[in-house]
Amino acid sequence: MKVKKDHYTLSMQQHLRMNNMNFKVFNETPWEERNLGIKSFSLDETSLTKLDQQTLANALACLQQEFKKFFIFARLPKAHLNLAHSLQQCGFYLVEGTVCPVIQFNKSRKMQAFDDNPLQFIPARFKHKSISFLTLEHRQDTAIKVVSAIAKESFSNDRFHEDFQCPENTANRRFELWVCDLLHNKNVIFDIVEVNGEAAGFMARKENHLIIAGFSKKYIRAGLGDYLWLGSLQRMQESGLRYAETLVSTNNIPSLNLHARLGFKFRNPQYSFHRWQQ
Repeated sequence: MKVKKDHYTLSMQQHLRMNNMNFKVFNETPWEERNLGIKSFSLDETSLTKLDQQTLANALACLQQEFKKFFIFARLPKAHLNLAHSLQQCGFYLVEGTVCPVIQFNKSRKMQAFDDNPLQFIPARFKHKSISFLTLEHRQDTAIKVVSAIAKESFSNDRFHEDFQCPENTANRRFELWVCDLLHNKNVIFDIVEVNGEAAGFMARKENHLIIAGFSKKYIRAGLGDYLWLGSLQRMQESGLRYAETLVSTNNIPSLNLHARLGFKFRNPQYSFHRWQQ
């Protein structure tokens, strides 16, 4: 494997010199290679302003010489959306738009209301005593299995589930593996909402970032989203943080509505593209 990687690097360097290029076109993404089972890359975002269609086509030709199968992800900020045509001419296609929801804690009326009375955010059909909010302190095998199982079944509006070339079981497994990695990361905090002692949903967060959240199928659309999000935001504020941010797919209308309802403001629109060589 090392010989192959070195050969790829050498070939790419030769190719770049031939085209008078002194910047990266692609970055390897080994986590996606594990998830998808094929060589995976992302378009280097720092080089977007230098990229043209011919350069991209030449770099892709180089990859095709090295690998029979590969996957490439590209994300274009709105300011560089003019490159979409070049991407499409080279076999990329749009899979989603994304926005960055941001909330300032001291300006949030919802958070103030939650501080005053968290129980008002529990739907009437649930008995208050049946709902609990906790932070996962010990990452035992049982907890890891429960949260990973929720991750495997709770997502359907992301770019991989929307991608017609990605099998559903691959998209599900990708989230399961991602959350499992986060569970083994000591810097990531997991908040859990339980119903009668059963884990219904989770929020993974790190510093100011809400990384990923999900509910089991049994509790999707059960009305517990506000309670989970506000509980996590409250704990972030108590730790001394002043704001929180995350990334949401514009395919995910329920999540967009939730963030809008809680008072998040939306920034940094971007557009995600995929390309498969299979």
